[in-house]
Amino acid sequence: MKNIVFIVKIAFNIPVNKIFSYLYNLREFPIIGGRVIVNFNNKKIIGIILSYKIYNNKKKYFKLKYVNYVIDKVSIFNNFVWKTILKCSEYYECSINFIIFFGIPNFIKNGKIFKHNLKYFWYITNYGKKLNLKIIKMCKKKIFIIKLLKKNVLYVDDVKKYNLSNYILNLLKKENICKKKNIFFKKKNNEIFNLINKNVIKVKKNIEIKLEKIIKNLNSFKVWLLTNSLFHQKIKFYILLFRKVLKYNLKILLIVSNYYLLNKFKKEIEKNIFVSIYSYHSNLTEKKKSFYWKIFRKKHPAIIISTKIGIFVPIVNLGILILDEENSNSYKIVDKWTFNIKNVFLIRSYFEKIPIILESSEPELNTLHNVYKNKIKKIKISNKIINYYKNLNKILINMNNERFKGVFSISLINKINIFLKKNNNICILIDNISNIFFFIKCYFCKSILKCNFCNQICEFKIYEKKIFCRFCFFDKNIFFSCFKCGSKKFYYKKCNISFLIKNIQEVFPKIPIFFLKEKNIKNNFSFLSKSIFLIKNENIYKYKLNNIDLLVLLYIDYYFNLPYFKHIEIFSQKYYGIIRLFLDNFNFSFTIIIQTKLIKNSLFNKFFYCGYMIFSEYLLYIRKKYNLPPFNFHAIIRLESKNKKKVFILLKKILIIFNKSYIYDNRDFFFISCNNIYFNKYNNYFYSKILLSHSSKLFLRKIFRKLKEYFKNFLYINNINIFFDIDTVQTI
Repeated sequence: MKNIVFIVKIAFNIPVNKIFSYLYNLREFPIIGGRVIVNFNNKKIIGIILSYKIYNNKKKYFKLKYVNYVIDKVSIFNNFVWKTILKCSEYYECSINFIIFFGIPNFIKNGKIFKHNLKYFWYITNYGKKLNLKIIKMCKKKIFIIKLLKKNVLYVDDVKKYNLSNYILNLLKKENICKKKNIFFKKKNNEIFNLINKNVIKVKKNIEIKLEKIIKNLNSFKVWLLTNSLFHQKIKFYILLFRKVLKYNLKILLIVSNYYLLNKFKKEIEKNIFVSIYSYHSNLTEKKKSFYWKIFRKKHPAIIISTKIGIFVPIVNLGILILDEENSNSYKIVDKWTFNIKNVFLIRSYFEKIPIILESSEPELNTLHNVYKNKIKKIKISNKIINYYKNLNKILINMNNERFKGVFSISLINKINIFLKKNNNICILIDNISNIFFFIKCYFCKSILKCNFCNQICEFKIYEKKIFCRFCFFDKNIFFSCFKCGSKKFYYKKCNISFLIKNIQEVFPKIPIFFLKEKNIKNNFSFLSKSIFLIKNENIYKYKLNNIDLLVLLYIDYYFNLPYFKHIEIFSQKYYGIIRLFLDNFNFSFTIIIQTKLIKNSLFNKFFYCGYMIFSEYLLYIRKKYNLPPFNFHAIIRLESKNKKKVFILLKKILIIFNKSYIYDNRDFFFISCNNIYFNKYNNYFYSKILLSHSSKLFLRKIFRKLKEYFKNFLYINNINIFFDIDTVQTI
């Protein structure tokens, strides 16, 4: 027995894809998922035990360091979460160090211990009972405390109630007048909750039948897609489902895409269901996070609403998982290692053997493809959203035949003026305004170049190297001088927000302009009229835009012209999501205007005139035709290093292996690479990417594992990192 030794593998909170081995020479068995303190680079840091093995020969491993201290007697995670973490690391070929510490609160990372429900009380001693308070000379506070102790025991709540000083109590303890006793206790679950509200929610019979089917399958893994719903329709469905699940004393985990939506859900659910509702997100204090981690392990029924950081939170008696807006880009983690929260959520529900609901009115094409394969069951709440979209006022402006005053065409200006005369508000979406056109500025006086004939802003065409007036259709010579200072030095610049605001002020004088961003979220704009609001897609859900009558999209051709095919899908989801936001605010009469050059494009016409479901079916038809995902699988290999030459050498070697080994043997396999090596300014490294395609994900994973094994020494010596993205979360 003396020669037996435990060797444990430990994960640390460091950005390295490596697991470290340590000797475990303590009396207790190693706890998988428990935290330990070890020496690492002459520092004591906290790690989590991944696995352990028993060896007979102790002398072989004398070079390994020992584990200093064990923090946890029980694993931090439950069995289901632990399996999810391991499977996620394997599936995404991702660092276990990155995943295991993803979303974990700092109090766990810092090695703090979960406090027990410890309470204490003060009681008087026999010596204290015999004291005669009339004879003894003491301060008034001490006499008051002794009088209270003679009557009854003082608990913690009583100490706070009477504003007593712990310092004086400790002084009395030293004088042997009173003593302190600690007591451990378990809180009884006396929580009373009412599942039935006075407001009875009426639902169609079809939805009631589907709700009952979900409840019948609470102990089995099944996936449901909830679609075609506005917010007020969706919340009704959730409330009915929650009431039925809570009757079985189970917990519900609802993951939402952002913090603002989390608060919105919580307010609505609190009105209808009287049960403990917890919101778990990154803005919480560490004390609250630690408090929630303890509460989630208890068996009482509850609703947990969380952002993506709640994906690995251990929850006891979990009944159902819900992922709201499953198409949201916030669920796609793009870092050194990449993974998709939606897929991790599906893995967790599979291990826990509970149903999962994916909610989206604009679901991903992968999800729709699985619906058509009958892997996911679809729940349509109503067809109202389709009818609303058909009845919307939609106007297209052909940019090819229009005169422009800066960014705005003449017909767009006329239509905006009509709305302004009626004291209506206008919202302009400013995503990708930098791609509209380039303008020219003087190097010295910073004045913008304007046409000599019409006094309108000129456009600089980079590829043709020409200056063009978009109003009078006149080409200018490049060799010209500034009309203010006479300088011949100029530089071109992309269209930005400051330029756009100046352009609006020139075209629409005396009209108030508001650029809505995170700093002015608390401001109230609902009382305003005859105003122009500039906003990005990212911030639009943070405002209550219930007084907007016209929505303008200046330039969306950027998404349709890009070589990366997923951009069209992502933009269409954003576009239809924005329309849904306006409909949620009961603004059914607003108008949409789009400036575009793609009037004759069949894909664009499907996007503009049809609903999302028809457009997505057309996208799936195109992808099937060209053998693109979800009918095929794509993966991206990313190479990173601070040395440009090393990246180029490794890239060449990998391409040679692909050409020799895989192309001739596998007809389904192909790869796309670019010899250009790019530089990341923020992280200060060079990188390159290779896109792989095959009909099997297993085949793509095998390729990556072989590459890692083959170039293992080369990567270590040359300090090159290689990463893998199986779900093409990144772009190439």
